[in-house]
Amino acid sequence: MRDRDLSKLEYGKIKEKLREFAHSPATEELIQSLRPLREKEKLLEEIELYTSFSEVEVPLYPFEDVRGILKRSRIEGAVLSVEELLSLQRVLSLLREIRKVIGREAESKPPLRRLSRRLHSFSSLENLIEGSIDRRGFVKDSAGQELYRIRKSIKGVEREIMERLESLFRRPDAEKIFSDRIITLRNNRYVVPVKSSQVKKIFGIVHGTSSSG
Repeated sequence: MRDRDLSKLEYGKIKEKLREFAHSPATEELIQSLRPLREKEKLLEEIELYTSFSEVEVPLYPFEDVRGILKRSRIEGAVLSVEELLSLQRVLSLLREIRKVIGREAESKPPLRRLSRRLHSFSSLENLIEGSIDRRGFVKDSAGQELYRIRKSIKGVEREIMERLESLFRRPDAEKIFSDRIITLRNNRYVVPVKSSQVKKIFGIVHGTSSSG
């Protein structure tokens, strides 16, 4: 159909109305690219699919456009950020819910059965991301054996540092040397409060001084 014919039919206004129901930029782009179908069989097939969908409560939520993430993931050596992986996981989770709803109705509705065959399961990828990143966005220790080994080693070193610093507070002259018996972390370094007059009695680096001494 020619563009001027579509204009006379106000086809653009129909697409504008459809865009009001779009839940993502990707959906809006898809609507914008829609053209009238020429084949009668294809048209009837789409009407049948729409009718089946109208009888099913499919969860429709806003979802993120992960096309850029997927494109970058195909590049050899590319590394996705934690935020990108979580975005991908959220989309996969939504896809799983939609597949579940369609799967329940597919037996009695042939159009949905045909659609369900096109919706692939990515549960292994979803589970992998979920098992590697926690809800705070931190990579879990269990994400990999090497990561687990490194973090375990780091925790061991940190524990040893804390034990050595705590042993300083058990010195007979601790009351004279330290203004308080606390250990803090400053610029990724453990710090203890030493009185300015006693700095030379403790081996270490001065990270700051206060007017109170």
